[in-house]
Amino acid sequence: QYVAQLGAIPRRIRQAERLRTANVFLPGLCTILQASAVLHPHLGLACRAARAWVDGHLLGRHLRGHLVDALVAHGFLHDPVRPVSALSGFLCFLRLLAEQDPLQPVVLDPEADRPEAYEARIM
Repeated sequence: QYVAQLGAIPRRIRQAERLRTANVFLPGLCTILQASAVLHPHLGLACRAARAWVDGHLLGRHLRGHLVDALVAHGFLHDPVRPVSALSGFLCFLRLLAEQDPLQPVVLDPEADRPEAYEARIM
């Protein structure tokens, strides 16, 4: 019976992680993606193209939809050359996949896109 209880601990930890992801991280990510889509109208099309590319290369098990959307949004928010179309946003996504070190985190900061005049008006 003690061994059976030990087996239940990792399962409970996985369940807690799933709940935390669903209730804490995903709502925040959806808010960031929605705000980014308002600022960058081509973000939705670029996300759709990136998801189709990921599914076409059978990487859907490894890169979930929200992760793909976040990586595409990273290109629109943080790339030195801002994408001006869905195709250029998709290419920024591919470049991020090719050049990003897998051990380094990808930070999605929506505050980095705000112009200085907007920040001055808030303060």
